[in-house]
Amino acid sequence: MAISNIITGISVVAGAGATADIRPAAGVEYKVIDFGSQHAFVANVPDLQVAINDGVNPACVVLVDPTTDPGKRTRQFEFYITHDNYITLTNTGGAGANLSIIGELIRPGLTITDVALIGGGLQYDIRPPAGQTWKITELGCDVWTAGPADINPNIRVFLTDGVTLLPIVLDPTMVRGQDKQLEIYIDHDIYLSVLDVGGVGCTIAWCGRRVPLTTINSVQDVGIGGTLDIQPPAGQEWVVTELAAETWAGGGAPNDYPDVNVSIMVGANLSDILEAGSVATSLRWNTPFNFKIDNTHFIRITNINAAANEVGVVGYAQRAY
Repeated sequence: MAISNIITGISVVAGAGATADIRPAAGVEYKVIDFGSQHAFVANVPDLQVAINDGVNPACVVLVDPTTDPGKRTRQFEFYITHDNYITLTNTGGAGANLSIIGELIRPGLTITDVALIGGGLQYDIRPPAGQTWKITELGCDVWTAGPADINPNIRVFLTDGVTLLPIVLDPTMVRGQDKQLEIYIDHDIYLSVLDVGGVGCTIAWCGRRVPLTTINSVQDVGIGGTLDIQPPAGQEWVVTELAAETWAGGGAPNDYPDVNVSIMVGANLSDILEAGSVATSLRWNTPFNFKIDNTHFIRITNINAAANEVGVVGYAQRAY
């Protein structure tokens, strides 16, 4: 008889504000991809809140109460959890509820989900050891912005090589920080740095998985009107999953986007796939990226801003057939 790996289940909780911990046994790891509630939906999404918890520090909310802001609740989820860093569901409805998860058991030993403290106004680096590649899929915080522009974890997330420090992946006052599904590949050389925006300190959490992939990445300063070509060597194929820029524009929160144009180049022919924030409100910035390129079909990033713009790109190399 086959043994199922499915861990989909329901926790029965009593009363508004009641919680349920989704916590694997020691040595077991889960991948959780969706959540539900018995109550009538709020803002067209299930009425519950989802946080990452280590049982010691304040729980770090990733999906906030939909009465406050439904935000990220319309995207796909990808939570990786362990016995030490697990999910806490909160019933944000008005009575007892059946809170549910959908997920599966995964191979243990590869999840890198963690919780960390950041001092007031300081930055914390999420940096794999040398020789490892991590895929980051979720970020949360115990402090959220209050709006009205947007309501997100009150952290600003940068791509960095330790020298070039300012390409922004997620900004707490922008829609992109709320709606985008993360697929950020980092290694020891190009990694994430998380800033406490509130200046009083916070607790952050992230979900991710160690993956057997070779990262492709770049953080560079692009001058006014300058371009940066992301072009694999001959014989290689890359998948670009995230882009970042120091300067965002578009009329102010919550609709600013990185102020760079992103184009596909085939020979001398150019075709835009992402428009700079100051040019248009390109909703494509809010969606997952999987831009597949090779030596003759590559990406060109153009700085539209009136100042130099630090730019970041991450992804992975895929097999060339």
